[in-house]
Amino acid sequence: MTDLDTRHPEFTVALRGYDRLQVDEYIERLQKLLSEAEDRVADAESDADFSSHASIAPRLAEIFELAGAEARELRTNSERESKKRVAEAKAYAKEIISEARENARMTSEQAATEYETMLAEHERERDRIRGEVGELEQHRAAILGDLRRLHNALGSAFDLVDAPRSEPVLPAAGNELTTVELPRKASPVRKAS
Repeated sequence: MTDLDTRHPEFTVALRGYDRLQVDEYIERLQKLLSEAEDRVADAESDADFSSHASIAPRLAEIFELAGAEARELRTNSERESKKRVAEAKAYAKEIISEARENARMTSEQAATEYETMLAEHERERDRIRGEVGELEQHRAAILGDLRRLHNALGSAFDLVDAPRSEPVLPAAGNELTTVELPRKASPVRKAS
């Protein structure tokens, strides 16, 4: 504001209503004008006859009344505008909070879905690995059974040649296979016919 417009003042709109400093300056200027006017009235009354200034007094009273009314109107407008701004700010804050809660809910649901998917994949992989381990254990048991049969067959063949000095030791199912040396004996030489 560049000059004092008492009928239609304009103020810059700030974040929460009108610019408080600008309004305060305006009211201060009005009060100064009012004070100056009051001083002039007092000086005029003391210097001259009251009857000669009777026509000025109603005009000054009217000016004071207008200034007071304008100040009250400014205050009312400022309070109304500030309440409106506060209500808008509260509504905006509620909107932001609502959006944040919705985003949090969606993120939580997405994380839960991803977790369930990963868990299902890990369970399928675990079941697949358990199946492979079961197949490997069956294959191992079959190989150990073949080795026992082979060992028994070899042992029987050695019994025909010479009785073994010690019993062969076969591993129990699930244990590691140990090497057992069987006594060696010269194999009978067949004569050519």
